[in-house]
Amino acid sequence: MEAFEWEGVFWRPSLPERTVVGQLAYKPADGTVLKVFGSLVNVDETLAPEVEPIRIVGVAGGRELTLHGCYHSQTNIQMPGIEVHNYKVLQVLSGAHFDSADFEFDEVAASFDQLAPWVDKSGFSLEVDTETPDDLSTTTQIRLRYDVLPTETVTIDEAKVELVHTWEVGGDRLAAMRIDQQTHLKIKYSELRGLSDILSDLNGLQDLITLATDAPSVPTEIKL
Repeated sequence: MEAFEWEGVFWRPSLPERTVVGQLAYKPADGTVLKVFGSLVNVDETLAPEVEPIRIVGVAGGRELTLHGCYHSQTNIQMPGIEVHNYKVLQVLSGAHFDSADFEFDEVAASFDQLAPWVDKSGFSLEVDTETPDDLSTTTQIRLRYDVLPTETVTIDEAKVELVHTWEVGGDRLAAMRIDQQTHLKIKYSELRGLSDILSDLNGLQDLITLATDAPSVPTEIKL
């Protein structure tokens, strides 16, 4: 996953009236850190750092965010000024606000940086017509073809694991045109599963890809 730095507003699900401005930043080497300008607790509550991890929701980077497992790591109070609190964030879920204590899902799709080289399948084929054989300077027609690759499915215990190929057309179709193929794995469960169980399954797939390609593999996108 690439580094990012988003500004937005954040609050605790139990205290929606305490909205503060903040910055969410991720770096592969450092993990995810949330910096908020102001306190996420009521004025009549203690300002001591939270011992247990808390959940924070917000809007930043043009999306709804749920930050799970937020550990208070630092407080700075400027005189005069406002409190600045830093939180280490274990998990970031994008696209919705989750207020309940547990996350449960019945499907997950994940992309890995080494998955496509390992699968080694392509729907592309290219044909070039030339007036003179093997002389590309005399090309009269180029035909690019893409055959949509079928989804492959295997059942493991009570879950279905699918190898899925998706595609999209890009370019302005005047100066450039392209077809992009993406490959990802999808797990469909027969019943709702907790997020920790799902991440454990994804870790197993990550280890398998790493072992098969003899190269470190990391997830680039996870959709629940």
